[in-house]
Amino acid sequence: MIHDTIPSPPPSVRIEPMSGTFPAAPECVKHCACGLSFDPTEWAALDYVGVSADEVQRLELRNCPCGSTLAVDLDTFPDVTAVRP
Repeated sequence: MIHDTIPSPPPSVRIEPMSGTFPAAPECVKHCACGLSFDPTEWAALDYVGVSADEVQRLELRNCPCGSTLAVDLDTFPDVTAVRP
């Protein structure tokens, strides 16, 4: 059976709007194929490899603990340039 509207909750259920603020989730800078993900602080803690640049983009390279080398576009995530070894 298909409903055109969402049914109302039973009268015994009280629904109140949520109040307060929720902290923003840290922005994920990079995901590795091994399954690890890195926020800006975690990215800065990875072993620094260097920067690869051409006329189109600048990439910061760091090594994942699994051994893969990861790249982040410095124009997309300018905050990652704030912490260098």
